[in-house]
Amino acid sequence: MPCDVLCTATCLTHSGEHVVAARSTLAGPTILVWDLPGNQPAREIAYQALSPLVRDAVSYLAISHDDRLVVAGFTNPADEQAYFMVFDLAAHYSVSRGDYFCVLYFNFYGTDIFQSL
Repeated sequence: MPCDVLCTATCLTHSGEHVVAARSTLAGPTILVWDLPGNQPAREIAYQALSPLVRDAVSYLAISHDDRLVVAGFTNPADEQAYFMVFDLAAHYSVSRGDYFCVLYFNFYGTDIFQSL
């Protein structure tokens, strides 16, 4: 059944079978894994936002080569620093705790994570 989903960032898995999207629902922000062949959600990971200001602020998503780890990044408007979160798609947890933010002191918009050669 078709539905509208407002996403702030997306990335495609290396297998090409899933799209990973950062989105905000009424219940809070989530990382959604969408199954493309089945046209349905495969998994959704809820997490606690750092603050109400960054509830739907994820603007960067990347996935590891084995399609297991997802990195979500955003700029915190309170201190203008880049914050990153890592989600393990193979793990089984309901809501992530709030102590998993990595803060990096540089301009988020000029940042990219390069693949190893």
